[in-house]
Amino acid sequence: MHSSPKISCAILAGGKNTRMKGKNKALLEVDGIRIIDRILSEIDEIFDEIIIVTNSPEELNVSTEKYIIVRDMIENIGPLGGIYSALMTSTKEAVFILPCDLPYLKTNIIEEEIELFQNIDCDAIVPRLGTYLEPLHSIFKKCLNKELFEFIQTTDNYFITSFLDLINVYYFDIEQSMYHKKVFTNINTLRELNEVNKSRRK
Repeated sequence: MHSSPKISCAILAGGKNTRMKGKNKALLEVDGIRIIDRILSEIDEIFDEIIIVTNSPEELNVSTEKYIIVRDMIENIGPLGGIYSALMTSTKEAVFILPCDLPYLKTNIIEEEIELFQNIDCDAIVPRLGTYLEPLHSIFKKCLNKELFEFIQTTDNYFITSFLDLINVYYFDIEQSMYHKKVFTNINTLRELNEVNKSRRK
């Protein structure tokens, strides 16, 4: 496993979590371990700059010496606000964006994505499983921050896919295997959390 000196990583943990009845998804536990801690342990050796975008930093209880904690610079517009905050904060050429609710995150796919990004001329790289895009497992060039700001200022359509339509994106096609579907599984509801914990106990 090698570090990526030109790419930082940002974990987006600033959502309203309405489907979670207000519970912070980053703090949910799978097998007794918080999802945020699971993610950090997976990516620690890959990135030497890790940013956590959150509007409740006191809840996360992570090292402020090891990680850069920032608040959403533009609030109430969903993940685009977190991506913008990450691009503005990063000191690297690009940012690997991750959500805070992936309990099965795997470094091999992250590293494969980084290698592709370094060898392809694009503004962003986004995984695609069949017809499903995974824009919150993507790499964005830092220089997109101006373009993203202009997009946010001139629209009320805050879907990430709408912004992707405006930039040079390479779609990274991933086989729709059970393994890959599991890796990209995210937790949106307490029922899904219970199902994940139940399946791990089998």
